[in-house]
Amino acid sequence: MSLFHLSDYFLLRTPLLPAAFAVDLLTIKERHEIEEKLRHLFQNEQLKEALFLASPAFSVEVQKWLEYKKESSSKMIASLLKYAIRMSTRSTPFGLFAGVSFGNIAVSEKKVSLIRANANKAVLKLDATILTGIIEQLSKDKRIYSQLYYRINPTLYLDGKYYKYYQKGSNGKKGQHILKRIRLTPVLDRVIQHFERNKRTSHYQSLIDLLQGLGASTTHAPLFVNNLISLGIISSELQPNVIGRGYLDSLITTLERVDKAENYLNPLLTIKRWLHSSQSVIEIRTAILKLLQPLAPDLDMTNSLQGDLLIGMDENNLSDTALNHIRDQFQDLLPLCSQAKLTDFDQFRAAFSVKYEDRMVPLTTALDPDIGIGYGRQEGVYNITDEILGDVKNITPTGEKKYGDHHYQDLVIEKFVASVKNQFTEIRLTGKDLDHIAKQRKQTAHTIPSSFYAIGNLLRSSCQENLFFNLGTIGGSSSGNLISRFAHLDEELHNKFKRIGQQRATAVSQCNTCRDLSLPRQ
Repeated sequence: MSLFHLSDYFLLRTPLLPAAFAVDLLTIKERHEIEEKLRHLFQNEQLKEALFLASPAFSVEVQKWLEYKKESSSKMIASLLKYAIRMSTRSTPFGLFAGVSFGNIAVSEKKVSLIRANANKAVLKLDATILTGIIEQLSKDKRIYSQLYYRINPTLYLDGKYYKYYQKGSNGKKGQHILKRIRLTPVLDRVIQHFERNKRTSHYQSLIDLLQGLGASTTHAPLFVNNLISLGIISSELQPNVIGRGYLDSLITTLERVDKAENYLNPLLTIKRWLHSSQSVIEIRTAILKLLQPLAPDLDMTNSLQGDLLIGMDENNLSDTALNHIRDQFQDLLPLCSQAKLTDFDQFRAAFSVKYEDRMVPLTTALDPDIGIGYGRQEGVYNITDEILGDVKNITPTGEKKYGDHHYQDLVIEKFVASVKNQFTEIRLTGKDLDHIAKQRKQTAHTIPSSFYAIGNLLRSSCQENLFFNLGTIGGSSSGNLISRFAHLDEELHNKFKRIGQQRATAVSQCNTCRDLSLPRQ
């Protein structure tokens, strides 16, 4: 019985242009012929938009060349050639150069039914950097921040005479959070108690009233609250947990309540309409930049928009017969599955059992490297306050490197030597080889996540031959990790993504799902 169960859908990833275009382009030897072919290619409005979204400045120069207002250069032609090859050979979605389409796995004897339509859909959104810049601007405007609700830092906890908490670092390391501490004072303690009594949330004015009731002046009360914000002890409702396509809607909803003068609300509503308009990407970006400039004048607007491409398909179906065959091959190859490495979480779990046994302790206490266990390497925890060790980095013991245990390494070397001696053009792993590897290692089902994806290419040398699935990548902790990137593009795909979350909540390790295929357009 197979450990794997196929889902009823797949995600097709395909370049914007046919693969045959790259083959034809690379056979041309004369520069002037390449230039003419590229000139003809980039007259296409869809390709102009893809190029514009990737590099607006370069796109402007290319447009001048297309209109014979500028001579070509070797650098320009080389760049256009790279873009053209990328748009016809790489399935990995990037801007509008390649896209995705939701496909169905049906009970059918027909092995494949993939037919492209002429209608593709570009889905645009504001870049996360732009959204973050707008949030920062709003957070400086008293008319806005004084009307917001604030929540206390969820990592805040008491350790002796100090409150400790994690705050996102500003030392240039992306995503790093630093453990900080602040001395306990009667006023700070009363503020934190106020949050605890109100479900860890409070309006700005309520905090002002609390502090004034404790004796603070009308000048000092706002200063104290703003200091709590800057220290990361509290944060406003504008601060997102995750910035995605839906965050602009969330931001607009908040501004509808607090932006009485509509200084920010009206521009953002207009931006939202432009993002959903049917105008060209060039027109949309131009209009949005005019609206963004007053909102965040100091931001670099070069990459203000991000885009994804939903590929139009007349038919997008694969047969369960063909995919069941692939599933069975995954089962046969299971002995080659690498054992999972010991992760930071595994080490933390083991240390927790040793230190605390069956006791219940707050997670923040266990994560504290002073009074608990710590987690991972925790770089940067004390580099702000420690004057002695602040500049010392990467203190690790030296020693011999330890490599993983590959039970099939001898077999690989043996097969390679045999292929050289006998001048084989291919190397085959037989069922006997796999059985031998399986006996050398202990493979159990729990090493496989409850759902995962497989990425590969569907290949054939001619229209008459059967398709082959060339496996490129398999694994991941969840199939949802990959699909979440595109779930907003298609309602049906979004619903499938929600179903993954429900399945993960009740999944067992014997039910594993592979969900993704990648296809260069033929």
